[in-house]
This record gives sequence, structure tokens and C-alpha cells, in this order.
Amino acid sequence: MSTDSVATESAAAASNLLRAAFPGRDLTHHDDMGFEAEVRKPWSQTCWIPSTAYVSLATSQEVADALAIIQKTGSKFAIRGGGHNPNAGFNSIENGVVLDLSRLKSKTLEEDGVAHIGAGNTWGEVVLADGSQVSANAETNSDLFWALKGGGTNFGVVTRFDIATYPLIKTQYTISLYDGSDMSPIINTSTEVHKAMEADSNIGFFVNFRSGIVVVGLLYADTPAEPPNVFDAFSKLPSLQANVVPTTNGTILSLAKAMARPEDTLRRAISTVTTEPSKELYEGINKIFQEVTRGLPDAVQIHYTAQPVGPSCVEAGIGQGGNPLGLKKVMQDWWVFTAEWAGEDNDAVASKALSELSKGTRRLARELGLLLEYVSSTFAGAPDDVLGSYGAENVKGLRTVAAKYDPDGVFQSLQNGGFLLRNLVV
Repeated sequence: MSTDSVATESAAAASNLLRAAFPGRDLTHHDDMGFEAEVRKPWSQTCWIPSTAYVSLATSQEVADALAIIQKTGSKFAIRGGGHNPNAGFNSIENGVVLDLSRLKSKTLEEDGVAHIGAGNTWGEVVLADGSQVSANAETNSDLFWALKGGGTNFGVVTRFDIATYPLIKTQYTISLYDGSDMSPIINTSTEVHKAMEADSNIGFFVNFRSGIVVVGLLYADTPAEPPNVFDAFSKLPSLQANVVPTTNGTILSLAKAMARPEDTLRRAISTVTTEPSKELYEGINKIFQEVTRGLPDAVQIHYTAQPVGPSCVEAGIGQGGNPLGLKKVMQDWWVFTAEWAGEDNDAVASKALSELSKGTRRLARELGLLLEYVSSTFAGAPDDVLGSYGAENVKGLRTVAAKYDPDGVFQSLQNGGFLLRNLVV
């Protein structure tokens, strides 16, 4: 029997058992109602892959029961939370079952200020492959807690996050639109603001580069009477076209709402590179961008974002559970490259352009001595070496944790896709 036939039979067997275990919630290709809606839930059309079955799970116990069925039948599976990852096969699967966590939406706040947030909320408690439910934090199962900070779905399914709360951070922000034909002053100003972050950790910003347009977000973790002086240079640039969001004294929550926008139904792909900052690198990436996007069909849009990260941010993360990501305490940019396009006939040209931009950036950064090996899983494309970028010792630690909490290798052998330990060559 072929591999595809075995997968089809296993998925069908799992589907039948899931239908019995979760009546009314297991949707297969035989259903007329609801199936297409499940297929089209992911953010990117590249993930609109009809699966054998979708099961919507509402509790940790239901996740455990579903995993027991997966293991019993040997069916391939994919885990879907918010469905925002655009990598095909990560939250979708053809001959297999999608475990949909979107109904895990519980939200409670304890008197001690700890919020318990279900994994299905879009904005821990972990179920292992053997169906057991465990907590992972700095005191309990601390090795698992460490590994989950970037280790992805190699160990279990996180069904709840326990989060220490704090009063909403006051935030002053401005989001502005610039004419992209005058890049040099924008780049100069961006690098100056980045330098200023070393002296003032309250400063934050992002720059999004598109064909003919640059979007700049200036952020400050307070509400001063006057914005920081370093922001003045942006407001004085002659290429400024409009303040899309005028200077506002708000909070992180109001900023998130201000940045929210309706998403078009498109096919998408992403990639990422981490570097130390420099004017020369900014200019070089823009040159690569211009070359890559020249002559692209109108239906294909490529854009990229510089997301500066300071040493204080890295130190804060390390202080909350260690450093499995292998992050260095230096000023850095997390570059995010995005392709958005309509129609499967543009898949090849869009993927090629995105790859050339990402690889060109990595190559240039290495030549300039600015490349940092870390690859953020949040922004990475399927070909990006996320786990390998954490360093040999961290990979060894992740493998040790996986062997302890998933000794049968269920998440390695049956999970359809993701940044998985099985894909590492060393």
C-alpha cells in the first residue's frame, strides 16, 4: 500500500473516532455545511488546503482525547490556533486531521493579578502526546517551560497561558506615511533613532518599506509632554505625506487597535533575517528590494519591515525563563519580508522574489559582518532554519526535552509541518 493510501486510511479512521467523540464538531469533506468555512479560516490562501477532518476543541481534556485518537490511528495531524501562520502545511494538512484550538477562549483573572488565557484567544498549561496535562513554569517542569520559549510544537499542545498582569503601559505613538522616492533621509533618520534606543529603552519604532511608500511608526513607552527630540527628524522630512495616526497619548491596547486593519483575502509568504543595524545595510537592502520588485506583476506585492530590538528587551526575555533562542545582547533588527499576491499562477514569481530579497539581505549582512544567526519563528518561512539558529547547545537541550515529554516521538512522526526537530540535519 502506498504512503498516501496509508495516510488516507489513517485519517479516515481518526475522523470516524473523532466524530463519535465530539458529535457535531467534527467536519469532514462529506459535510455540506461548515466545511468550506473551516478550509478558509487561515489568514493566507496558501493554507486553504481541504483536510480529511477538522475538530474544534474547547478544553484541555478534549485536546488530550483528540491526541489519544491521533496516536491510536497513526493519523497525520496539524495544529491550528489563530491560523495566522502562512506556511502551507503548518496549520493545514491534506490527508490528515486539523486540531482547531480556536474555541479555547477562556479568560479569567485571579486576585493575585495572574490572568489565565486560553490558547484560542487571538491577541501554561500543556497537553502532552500521551494525553497527560501538565503545567510548565519557572518552578514546575522548568525544562519544558524553557523549551517552549521558541521550541514550537515539538513537545505538546499549549492550551492555556498563565500571565502576570500589570497596569496598561502608557504609550505615545505616531504613524506616518512618507514618499518612498526619497529614501536616503528616511534611512539616515531610522539609523539615528535606532542608536538612540541604546540610551533610552522607552524608545521604539518600526519602518515598513513598500514600492513608492514608507510607513514609519514612532513609539514611546510613556506619555511625555513633548515627543523625544530624536523623533523630530522624522517630522521634518520633506517626504512626509501624512500622519495616518497623529501623535496620540494612549496605551499598548489603543496602539494595537490603531494599527489594526482589515486583511484582504490573498496568498501570502514570509521570511526573516536578524542583523545588527547600520546605514550601509539599510541602503543595501533597499537596493536589493528595488531590483527584486522591478517588473513584478501588479498582482504581486512585496514589502519588508525593520523591527528594532534593543539589549534591554533581550535581557528582559532571558530573565523570564532563560535563553533557548540564543539571543545576543546587542542592538539588532528583526527584518520581516512579506509577499502577498492573488492567484495560484503567481505562486512561483512571488516565492522567487521573496527568496531573493531574504537571501540577498542575509548575504549582504554576512559580508558586512552584521549577520546574527537568530531566526524568529514568528516571522519565518518554511525554508528558514529556525531551530538551528538557536545554537548547538540549545538544540541539544530542546532534543532532550522532546525525548522526555514525547518519548514516542508523536509530535515528530505524525505532525504534518512546523519548525520541527526532525527537520534538523545535525
